[in-house]
Amino acid sequence: MYVVPCGAAKLDHAAPASDLYIGGQFRYVLNAALELADGNRNRVRILSALHGLLELDTVVTPYDVKMGQAGSITARAVRGQLNAIKRNTDLHLVALTPNAYSNKLTTAVNDATQPMQGVRLTTAFAGSRGIGEQRGRVAELVRAHRATQAGEHLVADFEP
Repeated sequence: MYVVPCGAAKLDHAAPASDLYIGGQFRYVLNAALELADGNRNRVRILSALHGLLELDTVVTPYDVKMGQAGSITARAVRGQLNAIKRNTDLHLVALTPNAYSNKLTTAVNDATQPMQGVRLTTAFAGSRGIGEQRGRVAELVRAHRATQAGEHLVADFEP
């Protein structure tokens, strides 16, 4: 499952989550995640700073909360959402998210008292230094995916 971050730029009215966020970085990462998921919208979630993991078709009202601010989603709540998504099967999360979002997912999955069993988290932007580098990593993942789909073998510089 691919996880993308929400964005600060939003429509001024309620809309499906995939349409609510209108920033360029959000659109770029969402489109890449959908391609990596072979168009399967059920394999992509938006990590909202307020609501946590959203399905793309969930209708959301605009809000103004940033990850880590008072009122933002807690790691415990995200963990509960992951348990509901997981449903007794293994789950591989690929976080196409900046640090604040990746850290929330990492805390949810690797709770010190009881790490989630059967959940593997890959943070694709770990160590990145900004949007340009993040876009480069997304482009690399998409290139590798396209090569695999075409039967070629292309090794990415990092493993998702």
